[in-house]
Amino acid sequence: MDPIVIVDATEEPISVEAAAFNLGVDDDGNSPPSIPEPFATRIAGLIKAARESCEQELESTLPRKTLEVAQDSWWLPDQCQRGIELPWGPVREIVSVTYVDADGNDQVLADDQYRYSRYGRTPMLVPVWGVTWPSVRCDTDSVRVQYEAGYPSDDSPAQEIPEPIIEAMHLLIAHGWKNREAVDDGKFAELPLGVRAKLAPYRRALGV
Repeated sequence: MDPIVIVDATEEPISVEAAAFNLGVDDDGNSPPSIPEPFATRIAGLIKAARESCEQELESTLPRKTLEVAQDSWWLPDQCQRGIELPWGPVREIVSVTYVDADGNDQVLADDQYRYSRYGRTPMLVPVWGVTWPSVRCDTDSVRVQYEAGYPSDDSPAQEIPEPIIEAMHLLIAHGWKNREAVDDGKFAELPLGVRAKLAPYRRALGV
């Protein structure tokens, strides 16, 4: 169950200036560096493509976004357990829990009715002890959870984006700068082995 993006990232983990310095583009000695506009636009696109490629590889969120997941009822699919999985962490904050009641009306579940568990294979929302969640109309997307994900987060032991991930992004940016045919519509067709090696310790298919 992949979430949809409600509010996308508004800033990137690497600035254009930092990427340009790594590429050797801003070696004019000026402060701030003078980066020709076509270069700046190209580098900005490569930064975004590198970040999205790393997120896809890790199935995680790097800069802050608002995500939403939905399921047909409170019950986890194919499991006899109430709960809502929150993939693509690290999870920063629960924004809202909305459900469709038996009469077909949208309702908001009070935040004292659930707790967030960061343990297990996937972070998830579960009922507070002794609480029974209300009945819902068993229909497509009857339960929806919006949450903020990305670094820094209380769920992330590192608090900030780990440096090896940043270095992996720099490698991808340099790869795209030198091999333009490997980047199509802002996406990297493949990840160099060095990038995969740097990302491997942080790969988490089901959250943080």
